[in-house]
Amino acid sequence: MARSFNLNNELDVLDHKVDIARRIRPNPTARMPPQYLLEDETAQPYYLNPLGPWTNERIDIFLQWADIKLQPDLEYPENPTWENAVKDWFTQRDIDHMLRGGSICPVTRPSRTRSTESASPLSRSSCPPGGWSDAQIDAWKRWVAAGTPEGQVSATLSWHKTPSGRASSRFDDVFFINRQVGWTVNSNAQVMFTQDSAVSWTVLADIEDVNDNPIYLRCVQFANENIGFLGTLSAAMRLYKTIDGGSTWTPQPDLPAEAPLKVCGLTVVNENVVYGTGTNEPGDFAAFLKTGDGGRTWTAKSLEEYASILIDNYFFDENRGLAVGGYTDVPRATRRRSDVQPVILQTKDGGETWMNLLRDFASLYPKGEWGWKIDVIDENIIYVSLQNFTAGAISKDNRWGKDLGETAYQ
Repeated sequence: MARSFNLNNELDVLDHKVDIARRIRPNPTARMPPQYLLEDETAQPYYLNPLGPWTNERIDIFLQWADIKLQPDLEYPENPTWENAVKDWFTQRDIDHMLRGGSICPVTRPSRTRSTESASPLSRSSCPPGGWSDAQIDAWKRWVAAGTPEGQVSATLSWHKTPSGRASSRFDDVFFINRQVGWTVNSNAQVMFTQDSAVSWTVLADIEDVNDNPIYLRCVQFANENIGFLGTLSAAMRLYKTIDGGSTWTPQPDLPAEAPLKVCGLTVVNENVVYGTGTNEPGDFAAFLKTGDGGRTWTAKSLEEYASILIDNYFFDENRGLAVGGYTDVPRATRRRSDVQPVILQTKDGGETWMNLLRDFASLYPKGEWGWKIDVIDENIIYVSLQNFTAGAISKDNRWGKDLGETAYQ
């Protein structure tokens, strides 16, 4: 609840709610003060109701008091929620209006001029008018970054579009180093960056053509906010590295002959250790590549014994990891996607040896299906999405393959 206070005597108005003064500034051209709440706790504060003519001097005193005396005293919770902070920034009328849209300003950041980002699903009138202080905007950003806790008014969650623009084909990968900071890459050879939880995106880099061949960016991962790697589907240049957060990218040209022809998946374990896997083409050979010195040198190994196509990978540390794709014993020259079945490959020695965790469950999976993406909740709960051209499925490991039995994969 908002606390009460006494203004300076010069203002000649007592016991006004602090949340009104902090959110609404009098309009100097209109020469009228904001509406104040005296006794009525349910009154709507967003409409001006002059208490009589105000002199220029009185308005100047109020502005000076609001900006200098009140704002520095305002503090918001380090972890704001709908109940402990955000709800007080809206009237019930605002909330009723937003309910019709399904959620409370789910992705937008209010500006100091009472508008929201253009990607907002709400009209400008949906959010509180008046200037927002830096502290309030920062609190709002923390709330959005945390996933708007208690902020979904409707009973169901919903997806919304972010202002990342469009690509000629698609955005193939996105990676966040924390809740706020992330990168995405697309078929236009663009590396895009956000530092506000995807409220806005900036194009950091446009990867140049190599020998007149355009570069298709397929995957991206970072070790920290500065060092990251790109994988591409372009034979002209399959790997890039950045050391400045993605503004500039250095090609990694000297890859071993055994390296995959396209890099479909990356795991950046740390600044030095990086794993890549590929490809998604049945006519290519399945392989992985690895660096242990930050990209100065690379090693690679064919995984044709275990996989015919290979897409994503995930490594828990320098040695233990997974790679997903599909396998068929049809020769590479004639094999097709309709021939393969899913594989989930596991290594515990940095890629020296591998085993197929689905080897005893082939009968559960149809032909024409393959592993696509890995999502690791923790070492005990691992999900792999399975792709085919008629349906989709999820494979779940709840024991990291330690004791493979009939219930290891579902």
